[in-house]
Amino acid sequence: MAYTNDDLYNLINFAIRKDKKGQPLTRERYSLILNTSGREYQEILYDQYERTNEMSDSLRRFKVEKTGAQLSFTGYAIDLPTNYVHWGALYYKKDGTTVKPVEKLTDDTFVMRQDSYIEAPSSSYPVCKLSTDYIKYLPQSLDQNNFTFDYLRYPDTPFYDYYIDVNGVPHYLAAGAVHTWTTGEEDSSGNVHTTGDADWNSLTVELDFNDEDKLKVAAKMMQAVGVPINDAGVFTYAEQLKNES
Repeated sequence: MAYTNDDLYNLINFAIRKDKKGQPLTRERYSLILNTSGREYQEILYDQYERTNEMSDSLRRFKVEKTGAQLSFTGYAIDLPTNYVHWGALYYKKDGTTVKPVEKLTDDTFVMRQDSYIEAPSSSYPVCKLSTDYIKYLPQSLDQNNFTFDYLRYPDTPFYDYYIDVNGVPHYLAAGAVHTWTTGEEDSSGNVHTTGDADWNSLTVELDFNDEDKLKVAAKMMQAVGVPINDAGVFTYAEQLKNES
């Protein structure tokens, strides 16, 4: 089963009702904690990666490879992608064929190697340094079309979109859904529509994790609303909800 934002919303309220220690979660508040809990879990994954340098299945979906024209440059530096969060590796194809790793250096070492006679950077032994917004490389004569950059990206920012029909019943709008308005219906921002208004393209962005990790994010959301629970408890509630549906 691929868990949607709506599945997680229903799961959280199911757990709240079973636990009897919290108030049902509104859709408005859910949209807020969906993003914050996702970011919190993402930081846990990246912290583990920094400690072990091992690529888990959870992080693998965030691995990105950009080559040549997919990269942007400012002078003799590679611009960091806007969704960059963690270094992977930088490679250069000498003469467009032989792959050479680009050695990442500290600022001081980068300067010293630039002026070194023995260890001067070359197409066979290129070097780089990471700054806030870019990757500066040496030698400057390297062909920008021959770089490949591997990195970890940020997850997409999730959003839960829905509309409320004329009877006051909310309906989830899945990612990619299109809704045709009837007079009296209301969108997730509280705007009331009439028949003939332009069709509504769903704003939903699904939580950007593997399904197992989505349940772990759901655990964090439950904890945020006062339900004392761990990861195992969430999996139990998910099975209970599936059996009762």
